[in-house]
Amino acid sequence: MFETPKDIKGFTLIELMIVIAIISLLVVVTPNFGRILADQRLKGCARDIYSKMQKAKSEAIKRNTTVGISFTPAAFVPDGRAGTYTVFIDNGGVGGGADDLIHDTGNPNPSDDEATIAFVTMPKNVSLVNANFSGTSVAGFNSRGLPARSRIGNIQVRNSTRWYKITLSIAGNLQMQISGDGTDGSWQ
Repeated sequence: MFETPKDIKGFTLIELMIVIAIISLLVVVTPNFGRILADQRLKGCARDIYSKMQKAKSEAIKRNTTVGISFTPAAFVPDGRAGTYTVFIDNGGVGGGADDLIHDTGNPNPSDDEATIAFVTMPKNVSLVNANFSGTSVAGFNSRGLPARSRIGNIQVRNSTRWYKITLSIAGNLQMQISGDGTDGSWQ
């Protein structure tokens, strides 16, 4: 017997081409998806640090005191979660770590009697690899919104493919830059 087109089952050429196009797109996008996600996580982390530093400046002015940010850098780890930072109210006493902003005790950690505003650990795929503010890893703002003890410098966070740098100027301004390799001439 002769079969009619209604009895034939299968795909049309157009349907087959659409499926092949979707599979090709997935093959191209999927390997890059992990990198894109890691880059977005790094960018979000850099923006969070920038935001927390702006908040520290605002809190210092609002409370008429010094607010410090103590960074604890770590060696780069591709999986991230390396490094932490603490934002705290500096009570100005002698002997506590946060007092490093005032008295240079050498201990960059806030003491027990100083209020912590935020404690942050780096997320997955992000490492806090450098923090240098005039020779120390502690930055901060005084009651006028200027860098405490005139400590200027920057912090750097990175993943496997990108770097972000947040710089604190003598005027208390913050700037965020990106780099593909973290070298001096490559920051944008």
